[in-house]
Amino acid sequence: MRVFLAGVSCVDVSDIRKDMAYFGRSYKKADVVVEVAGLSPQDVAVKVNEILSSRH
Repeated sequence: MRVFLAGVSCVDVSDIRKDMAYFGRSYKKADVVVEVAGLSPQDVAVKVNEILSSRH
């Protein structure tokens, strides 16, 4: 299946796939996963702090 992204070159898509593969390996090793989509940087910091604090 081919996916076309408006305004994104084939080189960019290749780079995105490489990044997904690289970070996918790190993601599998993570002890904690924090969903931050749509959050402000301040809200991300608060959420990460809350989750890490609850683990100790």
